[in-house]
Amino acid sequence: MSKTAPSIDGIRYLRMLGRMHLALKPRWYLEVGTFTGRSLSKVDCNFVAVDPAFRLKAPLSHPGAGQMHFFQTTSDDFFDSGFAARNDIRFDFAFLDGLHHFDVLLRDVMNAERLMVPGGVIALHDCCPSSVEMTVRDQISGAWTGDVWKTLLILLRHRPDLEIRVAKAAPTGLVVIRGLDPASNVLSDRYDELVAEYADMQLGDLPGGLDGYYEAFRLETPEEVIADL
Repeated sequence: MSKTAPSIDGIRYLRMLGRMHLALKPRWYLEVGTFTGRSLSKVDCNFVAVDPAFRLKAPLSHPGAGQMHFFQTTSDDFFDSGFAARNDIRFDFAFLDGLHHFDVLLRDVMNAERLMVPGGVIALHDCCPSSVEMTVRDQISGAWTGDVWKTLLILLRHRPDLEIRVAKAAPTGLVVIRGLDPASNVLSDRYDELVAEYADMQLGDLPGGLDGYYEAFRLETPEEVIADL
């Protein structure tokens, strides 16, 4: 199996997120996987931040945020709480960067999609590994993407209705999804089947291995993706 991969050498993903906020001007922003809050420093709107173990370090000065909600819980528990629906909140932009397990990220995509406004955008982190070693499910020191690359494959294969762009934002890419359909049941109806099908899949199982994975989509510069928002 080849162990090479294209260079993920565009601007860093946090800078790309900041530029996406400027382009989208969201009214409500959802973030799963906030941790230190560095990504929240790019936000100037109402937001909901979800993380089971916040370690906030970045300043929380957001003049444009009339409402700032922090949920120190898992993404599953947040979505199950029904908080957004009870408060008539629909998100214009969501960034999903929680647990690096494909089955969890797939649920996060399904649940977030149901809460998006027409024309909303979802971004996924860590779907562009540069080595096989960083794709293991158990967290390792250093660069670790987990197996969320499988989530991107599932979306490409089973949701052709979505507009999916993959930006080579350093260090592990940023997937930008548009054309969302909050009423879609395609993934939820097949969730258990898809998890079972992909659970044991390794990059080496793909034709061409890591190289073959990158043949499934086109890598673009962050600037190209942002220009079309």
